[in-house]
Amino acid sequence: KEPLWVLVKTLFWGGLLSLFFAGVIYVITLLINHNIFAAEKGSIFAKFGFAMFVGITEETAKALAAIILTRKLADFDEPVDGIIYGMTVALGFAAFENIQYMMASSYRVIFARHFLSVPLHITCGAIWGYGLALNKYKFKRPSNLKNLFPYIAAAAFLHGIYDFLCFIQVSFPFAIVILIALTFISYRWAIVKIRKLVAISPFLAPGECSECRTINEEDATICKKCKKELPDREAFYSEENKES
Repeated sequence: KEPLWVLVKTLFWGGLLSLFFAGVIYVITLLINHNIFAAEKGSIFAKFGFAMFVGITEETAKALAAIILTRKLADFDEPVDGIIYGMTVALGFAAFENIQYMMASSYRVIFARHFLSVPLHITCGAIWGYGLALNKYKFKRPSNLKNLFPYIAAAAFLHGIYDFLCFIQVSFPFAIVILIALTFISYRWAIVKIRKLVAISPFLAPGECSECRTINEEDATICKKCKKELPDREAFYSEENKES
């Protein structure tokens, strides 16, 4: 388990840092094009473009904050921690963003965001958090934005689609249904990836099943108790994966 105090600090500072980075990008963009935020109320194409811009900005900001906070973090000591700390930073961002929405609007906005926006922020954090884990433990690369680009892009696209559906829900009655489905699917994806990374944890004994904790033969591929497939941990950590 991750130390609770480390998670709390990551949530707080990750939320503040990512909000700061996103704010800087928004201010710079606003200085370049002061009409950028008017796109939210423009044509459907303008709304889509603006939604993607928001997704790219916020996911890049969150990933950058996570990289800074975990680069020398001793508790980032197994692959699944990439997703754990990625989701924690994303939760911090969502929390501070909710405070902003509540101050600008009403506390009632929190209820809708609690069931949709917050889970989506967290699962987007899981996407590039998975990339953070692969970069450190499989590909043995330093964690930076360049190496995480494919994962940030995927999270940004998901985030952008979500925001776009929010922008058009008045004219598209099924938008809320798609939002719920999108959130649920992305959440299930995160669960699958978490289980995958837990299964190759270096803290498991050779042949140990991550699901039922049964100790199998070291070369076993199926758990003798729960019948779960046992991954080849050596292949995951192999130096051959450096250039994959």
